[in-house]
Amino acid sequence: MLIARTDARGAHGGSLDEAIRRANAYLEAGADLAFVEGPTSVDEVRRICKEVHGPVFYNQTGVSPRFSLEEMNELGIAVTILPGATFRATIQAVYDLARELRERGLVAESEFNERFKAHPLGNVHAFAGFDQVREWEEAYLPAEEMDKYTNSVGHQPAKR
Repeated sequence: MLIARTDARGAHGGSLDEAIRRANAYLEAGADLAFVEGPTSVDEVRRICKEVHGPVFYNQTGVSPRFSLEEMNELGIAVTILPGATFRATIQAVYDLARELRERGLVAESEFNERFKAHPLGNVHAFAGFDQVREWEEAYLPAEEMDKYTNSVGHQPAKR
């Protein structure tokens, strides 16, 4: 999947016209999605969706307007991302834990760790696919290659 991004809208002397022109050139050259960064109004997004001759990739963050799923479908946005929202959620969680650590000491981390274990992503290694990698290694590597796990304190597969 090739996502072609143009920042011409926000560049010095840049314009929406130039961003749309570049997005179309990228699509003509073989890009799968056109990513016009930096629209500042609903009207600009409408124009992008109307004038870009292919699927539009949208960054719903920063200066760009926010839309509901229904609105994005009506506009014709093919894919959207929300990196600012995920970043803000991350820094908020880190800040909150840091405050708890400062106020309550290391017991706050122990309590957080116990709560996290019950979270759907609480087993980070399993979420990252380490169990699957281990299964592949056992299936496809020579037996002596598995010796690397003997007495290891590294990843241990999830108990089934």
